[in-house]
Amino acid sequence: MCMGQYKKLFGGARIPSADDAPGEQRRRRDVFESDETSTHVVVLAGGGREMFYFRGLWNGDADGGAGPFDVAVSEAEIAEILQNILSNCTGSGSAGTGGGAADHEKASGAPGGRSSKKSHPIGVLTTLPRSDWANARNALRTHSGKNDRALKIIDSALFVLVLDDYRPGTADEAAANMLHGSYSLSEVDGLTGGGLSLPKSTQHQVGTCINRWYDKLQIIVCQDGTAGVNFEHSSIDGQTALRLVSDIFADTVISFAHSITKTIYKDDAIPSILPAKISLVSKLAKKADGRPLVNTSPRRIVFDVPPGVVDMIFYAETSLGDKISSTDTVALEYKKYGKLFITSNKMSPDSFIQASVMLAYYRLYGKIVSAYEPVMTKRYLHGRTEAMRSATPAAATFCETWCSRFASPEDKVRALRDALGEHSRLVGEAARGMGVDRHLYALKCTAERRGMACPKFFESEPWRVLNHTVLSTSNCGNPSLRHFGFGSVVPDGFGVGYIIKDNSLHYSVSSKNRQTGRFVSVLACYLDEVHDILEDPLALAKLKVIEPIGRRNSMTNNSINSFDMEKSKSGSPTNGPTSAPLHYMDNFDTYGETSMSKGLR
Repeated sequence: MCMGQYKKLFGGARIPSADDAPGEQRRRRDVFESDETSTHVVVLAGGGREMFYFRGLWNGDADGGAGPFDVAVSEAEIAEILQNILSNCTGSGSAGTGGGAADHEKASGAPGGRSSKKSHPIGVLTTLPRSDWANARNALRTHSGKNDRALKIIDSALFVLVLDDYRPGTADEAAANMLHGSYSLSEVDGLTGGGLSLPKSTQHQVGTCINRWYDKLQIIVCQDGTAGVNFEHSSIDGQTALRLVSDIFADTVISFAHSITKTIYKDDAIPSILPAKISLVSKLAKKADGRPLVNTSPRRIVFDVPPGVVDMIFYAETSLGDKISSTDTVALEYKKYGKLFITSNKMSPDSFIQASVMLAYYRLYGKIVSAYEPVMTKRYLHGRTEAMRSATPAAATFCETWCSRFASPEDKVRALRDALGEHSRLVGEAARGMGVDRHLYALKCTAERRGMACPKFFESEPWRVLNHTVLSTSNCGNPSLRHFGFGSVVPDGFGVGYIIKDNSLHYSVSSKNRQTGRFVSVLACYLDEVHDILEDPLALAKLKVIEPIGRRNSMTNNSINSFDMEKSKSGSPTNGPTSAPLHYMDNFDTYGETSMSKGLR
């Protein structure tokens, strides 16, 4: 894993950039800013209309304490801070300014801690097209110095903690809430106080979709304790966010284990996952006037919203509502088998899942479409991903064979193994930086920025089809996650995130105005079919005579790849059946699970 991404995980924000000039066809690129000295956390609550922040760390060098970036508050103190925040949320959009005494006042329950003035869900502006958000942001900043300070507090925060007043009833609802939030309208006017052109009476959004700030890392916690992470993808990849989730989950387990064994073993009997230095502010020497060295009390973030921006908030919410209304997210938790069953049949788990996605689409629509899977290039400095294209000729043959009424079980499994072998070979090439997508795209961007004429290839139909990714897929997970997902990248596409566990397979599928539930149903049916065939003793007896596809491929492919285990311990090629099949990927760490688990030990 490239360590550079970890520096962008906390304290970072994607800042929108406006057009260079009116009528410009090309917009300036957004910038990603990161504050490596950040010590505070922003909290969103009250349906996105209440924003607070508090100090969770303290910099000893700057604050006169012991060491840099010590943990400043205990778990009990964090719980007290959050309870304080929730008690100061009206839940109806009423926000206080601390009695008007300061821009960002202490959020206490004292009289005058609230006001009847309506506040607005500023975070929904981050869902606008980037140039529109840049214009709204600039309008806020230039309208008031208070707004400029508030935006700086949010941008520089370690992350945003989102407290949702919502209880997901199903796995589908939980996945959708973490992806884009819930949708719910109310007759209560939530945007009074200055809109220029808003209707006097209309329905207003009260769902969790407006309780977000998409330019930053968000940790989302629902009312029932269900939690998830929504992160800004431009600066980090899924495995970086996964490391955060894994460490949180593991540390929770370790803390629970400590509570069980503390009366039996020493404190260090079970090592901590994250041995952070804790210097609680409440236990340190105070200033001469009795105040703590570092103020960890929660403070309210206050915006002075001009009428034009109030309108933009409403327009942003309604546009977001359109997107949510047209988006389906369906979670599949397939528990009949998982990684252990797949590898016991000498198949790559990741390639197996990719084949299942291709087959589900083919069975529904009768055709092969462009598919995309990111493969990590972490062996290189600052490496991120390369694209692997799963729609290979072998995959097409597999789909046709599996769906044929005339194909025998052994024909189907043979075609499946061929497809998996080809997929694994291409994954190996992508991991070594031998893919074509990133290279060609870089050439195209370089030519455009230098004012050069792009080759006609980039205007061709094959290039258009390749980049119209109908099946956008990604593998990201370990036991700490229940689901992982994202939206489709084209209007007629599917976004398929999946997690491969030892005894289960977890998919999260999203699409716009397509039959997402039906797609998932066909997917589950195929998984059942594979199980029935591979568990059939008669079919297995026939399949044992099939030559391993990896060996057949290695005879026609002179290049040595990461999956090819054709050498014995003595270094001599092996010709016997003990050669590992090309498609068996269990010992190759393409997606980071092995190195991650090693790092946690």
